[in-house]
Amino acid sequence: MPLLRNRSNIAYAFRVACDVWKQGIGESRKAVEDANNKKSIYTHSFSTFNRYAGITKEFVNFCKAQGVNRIDKLSYEIAKAFINTKIERDLKERTIKVNLCAVEKFFDVIGKQDISKELRTNYQDFYSQGRAGGRALAFDNAERVIEKIYQKNEAHGVMAELQYHTGARLGDLKKISIDTEGKKVLIQGSKGGRDRVLDFSDRIEKFGRIAELKERFDDIMKETPWKELRETYHDNIKYACKTSKEQYTGSHAFRTTYAVERFKELSDRFFKAYPEKLEKDINRMADSIITQELGHNRLSMSAYYRRG
Repeated sequence: MPLLRNRSNIAYAFRVACDVWKQGIGESRKAVEDANNKKSIYTHSFSTFNRYAGITKEFVNFCKAQGVNRIDKLSYEIAKAFINTKIERDLKERTIKVNLCAVEKFFDVIGKQDISKELRTNYQDFYSQGRAGGRALAFDNAERVIEKIYQKNEAHGVMAELQYHTGARLGDLKKISIDTEGKKVLIQGSKGGRDRVLDFSDRIEKFGRIAELKERFDDIMKETPWKELRETYHDNIKYACKTSKEQYTGSHAFRTTYAVERFKELSDRFFKAYPEKLEKDINRMADSIITQELGHNRLSMSAYYRRG
């Protein structure tokens, strides 16, 4: 393998990585890993090579656009920013996983294992922000599902109820803070690095419950590692869905349910306040608020969630 210096151009590093990856095509990944007693740095099929090369080329172009042209300028932060652009597109969990694997393998080949290690350490936080296989559907009765989760695991019940009341992604739960005076829920560095602000001044009772849940969640986080909490979380949601006769579509379903219920709440209020307005105008007003609360820019995202 050609020697890569810290000041090597990342476009050159990309070509080197491709040359290295090709060396494993047709060989057994398991055999290579067993022989070297470590994770393979190669790709072992043409389809994997083509996909990883395509993703890495995107990453290199992304870096160039940020003014990063040399290996020594690469960092975990720029890798994180790149993955966040993929998360922003509302991709599926498995697609986020492939993007992470491609970027990790690139760093492994070019001698930046410290970055790939950090990506692997934070893998679940990225992965959990993707969609669970397909479009998440709203629950018919979210409170019943949450009750069943509580019966299995109190910590997971708290997590589920927080998601349901705030529309938070799973990875956002650790980022929630409470503005007691302003009656706001703050989520810093959510999807795509955005900060979210949810105003609960019109939902005082619900805000009180969220504050209680946040306090309990903080205590749980002191007792149990986040990795342990999230590893079996989806299993308990699946159990709750099965016993509640609900369709399981991942933890994102709580977020979808938030959008559906919030839309009904807002549209009912606006119809009473503005009886002269057309339904499409009322819907647009409600969608505008929900889009902001969900942490998106496009108005269409509210409709996407609530239509399932």
